[in-house]
Amino acid sequence: MSWIWVYTQATGEPAALLPQDAVTESFNSQEEAEEYLGQTWQKLYDSGVAGVSLYQGNEKIYGPMSLEPPS
Repeated sequence: MSWIWVYTQATGEPAALLPQDAVTESFNSQEEAEEYLGQTWQKLYDSGVAGVSLYQGNEKIYGPMSLEPPS
């Protein structure tokens, strides 16, 4: 089954703008999806993405998870 990130704004609505290199297609594993997010969360946050949810197929695995940097 495929793994995908759903990107949201602070309001919980889908993120309107994503960086050009944001992955909107599926990953082959949860590890690949989480590795991608670990490498790109700051760029996503800087472009207006406030949170993410991870799905496997149609099942939400977790989220929404805030991308706000720790203070």
